Amino acid sequence: MAMVVIEGITSLILLILGLVILLGMLYFIMGLPKIIIFLLSLAFMLGSLVLEPLMIPALILLMIVKLFK
Repeated sequence: MAMVVIEGITSLILLILGLVILLGMLYFIMGLPKIIIFLLSLAFMLGSLVLEPLMIPALILLMIVKLFK
């Protein structure tokens, strides 16, 4: 029972972080400074580090591509 609750909370947190990164991409397309996107990506990465370590390499790659674009 506790495991189901923990997984539900984890999924909700990941959903919120996903929305934050999506918002960041929209801002990037609209032309806000790259530092805002960098901070959003960093926040998402730190959240994923706690919750899902397998997402880290993909997010690092995404962040590097954004910074040098």
